Amino acid sequence: MSDHPKKFTMTRTFHAPRDILYEAWTESEHLHHWWAPREDAVEVKEQDLTRKGGDYQYKESDNQGRPVWGKFNYRELEGPEKLTYVHSYLNEKGKLTRGPYHDYWPMEVVNTVTFSEEDGVTTVHFKGEPIYVTEEEREAFEQSQDQLKQGFNGAFDQLEEYIESIKRRK
Repeated sequence: MSDHPKKFTMTRTFHAPRDILYEAWTESEHLHHWWAPREDAVEVKEQDLTRKGGDYQYKESDNQGRPVWGKFNYRELEGPEKLTYVHSYLNEKGKLTRGPYHDYWPMEVVNTVTFSEEDGVTTVHFKGEPIYVTEEEREAFEQSQDQLKQGFNGAFDQLEEYIESIKRRK
């Protein structure tokens, strides 16, 4: 097995300017509309999305009220072309913890999102890679590629619906 975990990548095209898509990824008033699964509720706990090093902390509750806390720590904000953030999970006290989806889920995953626009159509390319992983964490991430694809397809579907609702309001 490679020393570097397999990256998760996904590309989706949206019929909207990249400025709108970049804002949807970096402004909390937009993020909570599409980030979590459709049946979950998202509550913003902390937000400082205006600078490199800023955090977006959220509480996601499923339809049975079970909470999951998460955090994006923004490493690069090069709007509207690119953003990089580390996604991690937190406990109810705000301390780093393992994600609830797998016993060996990586503690931190660095995600890079790029936005390229041509004639009002934007291609979003997403790349996620776990960092500082054990062999078990690497295997868990690599074995979860299909679930990641399913989850991000759902999120991107919701993002597309949300972007269309924004365009209708303008």
